[in-house]
This record gives sequence, structure tokens and C-alpha cells, in this order.
Amino acid sequence: MENQTIFKRYEYKYLLTADQKKDLQAYMETYMKPDTFGRNTICNLYFDTPDYLLIRRSIEGKVYKEKIRLRTYGRAQHDSEDFIELKKKYKKVVYKRRVRTEYADAVRYLCQGEDSIEHSQIRRELDYAMQMYQGIRPAVYLSYEREAFYGRDDHELRIFFDQNILWRTTQLDLSAPVYGRPLLEKNQALMEIKVGQGGPGMSDMQPPQDAGTENGGNSETQNSSTTEDISTKGIKTGGDLLLKDGTFMIDSCDDSLHTNGNLSICGGTYTLSTGDDGMHADGADQVYAERLRSKRVTKESKDRIWKSPMEPSISQPAMTD
Repeated sequence: MENQTIFKRYEYKYLLTADQKKDLQAYMETYMKPDTFGRNTICNLYFDTPDYLLIRRSIEGKVYKEKIRLRTYGRAQHDSEDFIELKKKYKKVVYKRRVRTEYADAVRYLCQGEDSIEHSQIRRELDYAMQMYQGIRPAVYLSYEREAFYGRDDHELRIFFDQNILWRTTQLDLSAPVYGRPLLEKNQALMEIKVGQGGPGMSDMQPPQDAGTENGGNSETQNSSTTEDISTKGIKTGGDLLLKDGTFMIDSCDDSLHTNGNLSICGGTYTLSTGDDGMHADGADQVYAERLRSKRVTKESKDRIWKSPMEPSISQPAMTD
């Protein structure tokens, strides 16, 4: 799990008392195993715009929301390993991408705009987000002590218990001492369940009657469904899809361009930010572009950025699974 860089899952949060936590952990022993890292301290630096656009969207319960954060395990050192993470949530599904790098390099990239982290597909997604949110900068420090468990039969099932949650809006530096104002009472813990799509029983999960949720008992984590009635694709058709000239800017949580037939691109400019495939031809082996050789659409090739004087200009900071 520590080497994973791409995540797609459902997340559920519950506020527990100390007694509830103790009883639940005893019950979990048959089904869950402690993480190899045991209990550890996680430190986060969340980034936001000067008018706090990202946190406002989250508080307002928008259908689509995202966050950018820098995470370390323990107090950061100059050369300690950390993660730059981009999280997007759309209709209860959480998409997370992260880049592993040294703390000093992460700070130079996030706070000074330097080219200090490795170039990759996820780096392009981060570049896109940093450019979109003008003036983004460190906004809040958040730390907590975490106990992690994973399913004995399903390693995608993860349960966390966070305690001693501290926050501050000054000294926004992960190399500074761990301190801040407590978010919970001393006898409280925040439980978080993370499960991949199709997790057993998660679609009908209800919180315990005496347990709180992240939205005060009226949380979207209740009655969550693993299937969506509304498509999250940018452009979708059941037949052939022909795009000719024009400028297309698509930001979608699923495929940007999706067809069950052939996909033909005849000129134009395309900027695609996607939660899955940039271009997907479900019932065809080829994607056709005018005056170009065909390119095969596969999981391995979908991240390729096409750039050629004769090709349509396609910039695809795609999020791949």
C-alpha cells in the first residue's frame, strides 16, 4: 500500500467514543489485521486559495470537490520522504493520486513553483490543478495519531482510527514540532472506512444509531450506492463519435470522450482532465485522427499525450487506474 500512487474508492467517517472504539476493535480481530507500521503520527499541510475556495466547496457539500495536500509520516526532515496528494471526490467516489518525493523538493514545487519533482502523468495532473487555483498556498496544518487495519480476505478494505487530531493556521511547516488545537474530545476517535468499488455491504451501510458522522448524522456516507444513475463522462455516445474542428475543454470524473463505436478526430484543440480514460472507444480497436496513423486504445497507451504538427493538440492530464 505504501508504494501505491493511484486510488479509487469509497470513504466513510464515523465519530466514536472510547468505549465504542474498544468494542469495535475487539469485534474486528476476526476480520482485520493491524497495518505493519502500527500506530503512527501523520502530519498534513492543506493548500487553498486566498479566498478558501477548496474548503468552502467541501463545507457546502458540493457534488464535486477536491483538495491538495502535502503529507509526511512523523515530523518532516529536509530529506525525509513525503507525499504530494491530489484528492477528488465526485458523487461519493474518491480519486486520489500522489507523488512520492523528498520534503525539501515538495516545498520548492508547491510553495515556490520550482521544477523540483519528477515528471510523470500524476505530475501533469498536479501542474494542472496548481495553475487552475491561482494563488494557492499552505492554509492549514493537521496532524493525528493513526491506527490502521486492513481486511484479512480483502486488502482493499481499510479501517483507520484517528485520535489526538490537532490543527493550526500558523507555522505552516511540517518540519516544525507537532502541536495545535485539538479537534476532538479526549475520549473521542474518528473512524474511517475505505473500500474499493463493490465492497460487500457498503452500498447499504448505515452508521450506528449512537455514532456521529462527518456531517452531523445527515452524512452522504449513509445510503451510499456503488452505482450512479447519472453519467460522469464528458462526451458519451452509444454509436460512432466524430469530432471536427473547434475547441474542447473537458474536466470529467470518468472518461472524457467515450463511445461504444469508433472515435474519429478531425482537427481541433482538446484539453482533457479526466478521472479515467482520456479517449475510450469501447467497441473498436482504433481511434482515428485525420491524416494520422491510427493509435490503439489500451490501458497502457491511454496516458500518452499526442503532440505533432499535423495532429490535433491534445493535452491530457488524465487520472488512470
